[in-house]
Amino acid sequence: MLAACGGGGESTTTDRAATRVSALHDKGSAAPQLDALNVVALPSGVSLHAMALVPFAQRVGTLRGSPLAQRQAHGERLINSPVPFSA
Repeated sequence: MLAACGGGGESTTTDRAATRVSALHDKGSAAPQLDALNVVALPSGVSLHAMALVPFAQRVGTLRGSPLAQRQAHGERLINSPVPFSA
C-alpha cells in the first residue's frame, strides 16, 4: 500500500498514484473482456502460429527496415521482459 508523505492536506504525487492504483483495482482489470471482442474467422489458407521471441523480433524488425543490431537488441529486451508473454 502506498503511504501519503505530504502535510497540511496537500495532494502529493504519492496520493495521486495511490488513487490511480485504487481506481485500477476497482475496475478489476484494464484489459478488455473476451466477450467484448469481435471474433473473425481467418481467410482460407491463412493460419497463425506461435513464434519464439527472438525470431519474432527479427521478423518485425525486418518488416520495419530496422538494422540487425536493433533487431537483436529488441529480441534481448523481449527475452528479459519482467512480464511474461508470447508472440
